[in-house]
Amino acid sequence: MLYMILADYVLIFMCFNGLAGVNLFGGILMTAFLILYNILLVKIVLRFTRRNNDSYIIYPVIGCCFLLAIFIFRFFLVI
Repeated sequence: MLYMILADYVLIFMCFNGLAGVNLFGGILMTAFLILYNILLVKIVLRFTRRNNDSYIIYPVIGCCFLLAIFIFRFFLVI
């Protein structure tokens, strides 16, 4: 579970740094895959926290979602 959350941060930062060299179609595709990954991660984390009562795991995932929102707004507002 922790590796999936860390991988999400790494993916967002890699996409955020490589944003300058990406055209519109590539940016939309990259954004769609990141949104899909975050949706799946949220579903997995919510299922895991209900079973094990580990609600502290939700906070880094919420941070990833906010970081992804900043990434999306930056990409689509800068164009």
